[in-house]
Amino acid sequence: MPGNAPPLRVGLIGSGKMGHHHLKAIAASGRATIVGVADPAASPEELKPLLPDGAVVVASAKELYTQARPDVVH
Repeated sequence: MPGNAPPLRVGLIGSGKMGHHHLKAIAASGRATIVGVADPAASPEELKPLLPDGAVVVASAKELYTQARPDVVH
């Protein structure tokens, strides 16, 4: 990232098969950090290995925006 800009805070809506691909790509970018996932059927235990410490797993987009305060959402 240019200068000392902090990483982009990313939220993800949906944690199905494509969501897992998005999580891996975001993490690999080196320019962003996942701050949360919103999915009413998500299993926090299943997602934990894919998420950085402090990332939240919530049921709704509203909870994601309120709790994780992402800069951008996939």
